[in-house]
Formats: sequence, C-alpha cells, structure tokens
Amino acid sequence: MKNFSKYIEEAFNAKKAIKTGNLEKSDLVHVDAIKKYGGTIDDFIITSTGYELKIKSKKRDFKVVGKNPTDALKRAVKELK
Repeated sequence: MKNFSKYIEEAFNAKKAIKTGNLEKSDLVHVDAIKKYGGTIDDFIITSTGYELKIKSKKRDFKVVGKNPTDALKRAVKELK
C-alpha cells in the first residue's frame, strides 16, 4: 500500500489529462481560468449523471456536473466568478 500513497495525493494535472485524451487542448483555457480565480481542481470523475468536477477555493468548496468535460469546466469558471 505504500506505493500507492503518492498517486492518491497527486493533484489534478491538465496536461496529463490532455495527453491521455480525457480533455481537449481547448479545455486548457478553462483550467487556467479556474486557477486564475483562485480555485483548484480536486477531483474530475465520470458519474452516471455526467462529468463531476470538485473545486476547492479559499471561499468555499463546491461540485459541478456537466454533460461533457468542457461543459463542466465552463460551469466551474462561472461559479468562481
């Protein structure tokens, strides 16, 4: 179990997600906007309702669900504004 601890604590990496095909290059703009507004992506998972994105910011923690990854990222940026 000692070997898996580094993967659990690893933060969301947008460049790795693009490289593996989970995100498109155009989604990087939205990830940068989330960082600009002071938020960090805690989790990005696929559920039965769609793509679920958990955001942590200084003000609050929240989750957003979208039909596709781009939609979830856009909604998260809108919530942070």
